[in-house]
Amino acid sequence: MTGIDIGAHIGIYSIRMAQLGAKSVHAFEPTPSTLVLLQKMVRLNTLETVVKIHDCAVGAESGTASFFVNEPADAFRKLSVSEANSLQLIDHGSGIRKHPHTVQVTTVDEFVFREDCCPGFIKIDVEGSEVDVLLGSRETLRRFRPAGIVSIHAFTYRDREKTLRRIWELLDGLNYRIHHDGRLLDLAGLLQLSPQDIFDLQLEPDDGRDSLKSQ
Repeated sequence: MTGIDIGAHIGIYSIRMAQLGAKSVHAFEPTPSTLVLLQKMVRLNTLETVVKIHDCAVGAESGTASFFVNEPADAFRKLSVSEANSLQLIDHGSGIRKHPHTVQVTTVDEFVFREDCCPGFIKIDVEGSEVDVLLGSRETLRRFRPAGIVSIHAFTYRDREKTLRRIWELLDGLNYRIHHDGRLLDLAGLLQLSPQDIFDLQLEPDDGRDSLKSQ
């Protein structure tokens, strides 16, 4: 299996995929400070030949873009490595300011074509850019049918229900089942999660069966 880890952070998912026997894992992490930690984690686990690190973002179109990196508002405030960085300009309040960092952007479809790989699993954790990543992954999802996880950052959405509906339409149109916390969701079930700021969805290709249709 080939794994794709979008928003790899310090490599928890990338390393676990490699430990579970993935032939190769492509880890995407555009945050400069986090990238250093990702490289260190892969090296400490002696997985350099399996986990291939890419210091670029993933979106709906390839090119360059501003990637907004969080910084403390003053010298007396600190940020952990878990603070969200994103292609989206997210307002985290007065305690955090944003520093735009120019990054290269690729799409999953373009990358998979260029690398001639066959992904079996995709993890997406992109702090509000979920729709863009899915838009740039449609051919890969349609052709290779990988399972996956999408981390939903609903607090970044201007219209939570509208964005969740768009995510549903994209995945349902590709004949994917969506699960949350062990429960199969229909559209109404997904929209019920909209008050939650962050939650994960598990994606299961539903080949050969009727998909749950939008209500």
